[in-house]
Parts: sequence; structure tokens; C-alpha cells
Amino acid sequence: MKKILPIILCIPLLLVGCLSPTSVKVVADAYEAAIVEDDELVARYFSEEYLAQHSAEELTQEMAEDVRNRYGVNMMNLKELRIREMQDSYVEELEKRYDNDDWSIVVAQTNDQEVVVWTIIRGEASYILVNSDRMSFDRYNEEIIS
Repeated sequence: MKKILPIILCIPLLLVGCLSPTSVKVVADAYEAAIVEDDELVARYFSEEYLAQHSAEELTQEMAEDVRNRYGVNMMNLKELRIREMQDSYVEELEKRYDNDDWSIVVAQTNDQEVVVWTIIRGEASYILVNSDRMSFDRYNEEIIS
């Protein structure tokens, strides 16, 4: 019985990881790469267009600071937003900007006053972070959440 108990206690933890959406996992992995200060690995998660506007070093530093502010990736409350959770105008804007239907929105709480809204596109071989928008909770609730 003593040998079975640890196994039973670990099953829910394993299932939680299996049930996380892929887009959330991609954002979490990018934050984990930032915390170990691997600029090259962080850059692999982003589109070329996004990297043209933000250097890998800048992204690594900013993302690592976000993780430190929340005391770990698990405390960042990463969540994929469903279309029905977002305002119609915001969804329409995303559909115009990204022609394909394979986009996702993931929200990460970076501190007690703000979040980062990540836009992820499913590419041919992987998921790619194409945009981020840092905003206050008030703006997030007004502009994005329905």
C-alpha cells in the first residue's frame, strides 16, 4: 500500500499536464527558456517578423523578469482564451490580421496589475508566437474579455 500511494498521488499531476492546450504549453516553454537565459532557444518560439521588432536578448530579459515577478511559470496563470470568451470586435480584428483560423490567444499574468496577451499561430511544423500585448487588467477586461 505504501508503494501504491505515491503513484496514485502523482496521477493527477500527470493528467493536468496532458490536458493543457498546446498553445499554453508553447508559451510556458518560451518562458522557461527565458528563465535559463537561452536567447537562441527563446528566439525559436517567435516569428521572424516579431524578432525583427524585438531582439531575442530583449525578449529573454523581459520574459525572465515576468517569471521572477510571479515566482515561477506555474504562478503566471497561463490560460488559453476561447473565442466565446473574447469580444467579437477583438476576434474580428484577429481574423483580419491572421488569414488562417489556426490562431490562439494565451494570457499570462505578469504581476498584480497587468497581463501579457500572446497571439500564437499554428504553422506547418510548430506553433509560433507572432504578437504580444502587455496591458493592465482594466484594459484587458474592457478590450478583450466579453
